[in-house]
Amino acid sequence: MQIVIHILQRVWILTALMAPSLLAGFIVAGVLTLLITERMVYNHMGRSNFAQVCKAAIFGVPLPLCSCSVLPVAASLRQYGAGRGSTISFLTSTPQIGVSSIFVTWRMLGPLFTLIRCVAAFVSGVLCGVGVELFSGEGQNDDEPQDSNQDSCGCPRKSDQEPVKDKVEPGIKIKQAIRYAFVTLPSDMGRSILLGLFLSGVLTAFLPQNYFSNTFIGNEFLSMIVMLIVGLSIYVCSSGSVPIVISLIAGGISPGAGLVFLVTGPATNAAAIVTIIKIVGAKATIVYLLILSLTALAGGFIFNRVVDSDAVASVVHCSHDELSWFSHLCAIILVALLSQAFRKAK
Repeated sequence: MQIVIHILQRVWILTALMAPSLLAGFIVAGVLTLLITERMVYNHMGRSNFAQVCKAAIFGVPLPLCSCSVLPVAASLRQYGAGRGSTISFLTSTPQIGVSSIFVTWRMLGPLFTLIRCVAAFVSGVLCGVGVELFSGEGQNDDEPQDSNQDSCGCPRKSDQEPVKDKVEPGIKIKQAIRYAFVTLPSDMGRSILLGLFLSGVLTAFLPQNYFSNTFIGNEFLSMIVMLIVGLSIYVCSSGSVPIVISLIAGGISPGAGLVFLVTGPATNAAAIVTIIKIVGAKATIVYLLILSLTALAGGFIFNRVVDSDAVASVVHCSHDELSWFSHLCAIILVALLSQAFRKAK
């Protein structure tokens, strides 16, 4: 019983630590829905060239979409004529770090880790997009339906149609933004964030400080390979991955290995890969996964060379003394919002 209480205490501490930042991120995400419209995204991602790939990554970094909710958006972009490279760039950068997880990462891992995470999301998006353009061009092949009027999903192409219109009354748009910030987004991310918090609580309760340093995972390269395999396999959102990484770093893995998980964990998962194959084809998906993996490993290796591991470990350390009544209040509100994910599933 004592261990259960200890786990719940650690879960609540982490929840209270990230709650103010995550709630602020939800609010900013709602504002972004007013500023970044579907038509804007469609207009800037309709071709297959380097500039469009970069724009897709830039659009993707701040958008608060997870690796599952980004899939229908990417499918729509593809139907409206976006190239494989732009679509893959958007699919790679978007789930890695949205505006809400930027706030959380800054609060719990520090500004340097946040900056590196944003750069990694952008660079991996661009490299994956360019790689797909170079190694699996837009011409017809065995990945594409032979019907020229169909896209890679077998749906009618919409490149010749008008993009989505954004003529909505201002009052309605504001209501939609509020609903997105406090209903849609928490519902989409709720299960993943709560699971991440629970797993983090379990890890911190059972793993002694620097536990991994005395195991094979303490090896820099092996720890990154393990994090790569785990990240590619499981589903975790960009915000929910942060408390897990905090516990792993406290357990002794390198910051670079943590970055590998932050890149690959939110970017994709086993279930999403099947859908990505339908959107851009099998060959493009293989190229995408290969480049994403190499980019994550390279980013982790470089990060370990430019950052002080002890400094990162000191940032992730947390205690009861750091929490105020406001943090606890925000935690209560956050849990109430995230619980919508379970009510929605019923």
